[in-house]
Amino acid sequence: KYCYSNGIITGDGQGHFFPTQGVTVVQAAKMLLVALGYEAEDRGYQNNSSWSVNIMKDAQTAGLMTNINAKATDTLTRDGAAQMIFNALFANTVTPKYAYDMGVQYVTEYTKGATLGYQSYGLVKKTTMVTGIDANGNATLSDSSVGSVTVTGKLPATADMVGSTVNLYLKGTLDSTGNITAASKLYSSALVTAN
Repeated sequence: KYCYSNGIITGDGQGHFFPTQGVTVVQAAKMLLVALGYEAEDRGYQNNSSWSVNIMKDAQTAGLMTNINAKATDTLTRDGAAQMIFNALFANTVTPKYAYDMGVQYVTEYTKGATLGYQSYGLVKKTTMVTGIDANGNATLSDSSVGSVTVTGKLPATADMVGSTVNLYLKGTLDSTGNITAASKLYSSALVTAN
């Protein structure tokens, strides 16, 4: 009911939502785009013969389709769903700007905001290098702490990771240029090799 009342889901247009059926790639993309702030009616995600094309175009532009190798009509696997949701965390939120013409409201443009993960959870990504492995099998990193968070000795690593650039995720704050100014919690439980 929450998702329906906020325009995230609309069902088949005839009041049916099919909660026990799988979700297609395009359906998941639509839900995530609306969660990012896009207006479904304005973007042509519903009541439009090109709704699927409109959604997939915006999903690609927003970065939701990174590392997703499936067609719009494919049923989304659990792995694919997790990847799309992860991608959404690092997609920019948008805020619609409205105007009125003869009493009818319409969207004139979208202003980009913080990423969904940063806005919702203070999620920031830190890229650093694995410089070694301690006696417990945890990575030693070129940046041993970020803000008040000590990261060395908390993340497992393997010998082949030494010298690799990796990403880890923290709860933190960013300055206007996107640099981490403070961190208060380590979200990562593993290191991810940076692309």
